[in-house]
Amino acid sequence: MYLIDAGYHEKRLLHHLLDNYNVLERPVVNESDPLQLSFGLTLMQIIDVINCGRRLAEAQVVVSII
Repeated sequence: MYLIDAGYHEKRLLHHLLDNYNVLERPVVNESDPLQLSFGLTLMQIIDVINCGRRLAEAQVVVSII
């Protein structure tokens, strides 16, 4: 069995990396440049599906038209 204690070293590293970090600064060279962000969403689990009969068929038609 091994015991790992990285608390001191982790604290030193975080202090070194974030010592002069300013949350209000934008990560761009020119302040007037737009900042492009992208993010995604992943479905992890479907818990339940309710079949509403006619309403489900109407919803499929609307989605296929769009």
